[in-house]
Amino acid sequence: MKRQKKKKMVQYQSASLVVSRHYATPPTQKKDALRGKRRGRRHAAQSAGMAALPRRGAARFFPVWHLTRRHAVLLAVALTMLLASALMFLPQFRVQQADVTGTQRLSAADINAALDLSAQPVWMLRKSAVRRRLLAAYPSLADVQVSWRLFPAQVQITVTERQPLLAIQQNNGVYWADAEGVLFPARGTAAGVQSLRALSPLVQDGERALPAEMMQALNTVTAQLPPGAVLLYDAYHGLGWETSDGLRVFLGRQLDDIALKLRLYQAIQATLAGRGLHPVLIDVSYPQSPFYRLDD
Repeated sequence: MKRQKKKKMVQYQSASLVVSRHYATPPTQKKDALRGKRRGRRHAAQSAGMAALPRRGAARFFPVWHLTRRHAVLLAVALTMLLASALMFLPQFRVQQADVTGTQRLSAADINAALDLSAQPVWMLRKSAVRRRLLAAYPSLADVQVSWRLFPAQVQITVTERQPLLAIQQNNGVYWADAEGVLFPARGTAAGVQSLRALSPLVQDGERALPAEMMQALNTVTAQLPPGAVLLYDAYHGLGWETSDGLRVFLGRQLDDIALKLRLYQAIQATLAGRGLHPVLIDVSYPQSPFYRLDD
């Protein structure tokens, strides 16, 4: 019985094996089915506008490029050169003229003429250099503020002009001086400016400011001037003034005792007026020996 059962089991196994072999898909059919699937995917990709899937084992027309350190450096250098060329040559990064605010007697054209930008790349401008150039070109400027924008290129300049207090008239022109004694050429008109007529040159060529001692004396004398009087300067008699009726007063070249000389002048003037005398000159350059000259 046992032998018969074993026989039947062997026969059954062999029969099932034969049946499975009989119904199994041949290898060639498997390959054909796989190719069909690939063709289907490739066709679907092409219809969708995508690149066709490469066949397995097919040669690549575009080799894969691996980015190395050397390639990265070359790419960075190329991009840097491209950016530098754009910053240098594109008109959007060049400035033709500056926008100027704060001017009173100067004009925006005057400021731009001194700058001479001439389509210079805006990123090459140095604020400190622009400020020094304007202050050197126009001593009448007390302060200059510079700012710029890269894109689109724009330069903004804000200036502060000096306010003249003294107008010095001498042979080679008219100079203005502010409260600090800084000298600059007169331009236009200004209200409230005290005139000083220089009988001898007071301002030398290239001089940028009056001495502090002179400015202090001028401020003191100006506060004591009669209405309508004009300040005078003479190389021999020093600082003084001339009144509207022709009287000239000189305080000398030594300016450290101005207050004493002013009191002495007032005493002499009062004494002469009490006597009914009309002087044309009062000189108190030397307080120990003042003198005056009467009208002939």
